[in-house]
Amino acid sequence: MENQMDRNEVHIPKFIGKTLACMLLLWMMIAIIVGLVGDAMDSARIESDSYRAQMMERYYLERNIYQIYDTLLLYDLTNPCYDEYWEISKGYRDYLICMAYRNSEGTAGAELVDAESNGERAYDAFVQDLENCQSDRNRKLMNGWKTQLDQIEESVQ
Repeated sequence: MENQMDRNEVHIPKFIGKTLACMLLLWMMIAIIVGLVGDAMDSARIESDSYRAQMMERYYLERNIYQIYDTLLLYDLTNPCYDEYWEISKGYRDYLICMAYRNSEGTAGAELVDAESNGERAYDAFVQDLENCQSDRNRKLMNGWKTQLDQIEESVQ
């Protein structure tokens, strides 16, 4: 005859193990849900123009011009409020191209890339960017770059 008590006996170690496993699983599910909600809120914040404008201004103040250009391209920001940032990123790009050609003059491969004439074209493009500059703070920054380019040119000659 089977004992009724044996069937109804509670196995404490198994019960504690299952309870802990359920609590761990519940905790992980809550953490995932909180993370997903946080990501959704961050995505909504990043999509706002005010946040992007703050981000661009922070990059500008830190002089991370390359980051401005990457952000403009990544989000395809063509709104007129971003014109100032497009202007400085274009000027910076032309400045870097000119610096690369100027620094390569006199090196072994300079004649392969025609560093002198390409450097002059890049300099002319940069000067054109400076002349077309609408923003005073961009003009001030670009004038500093132009001074650096002119000093390099003087030291080469």
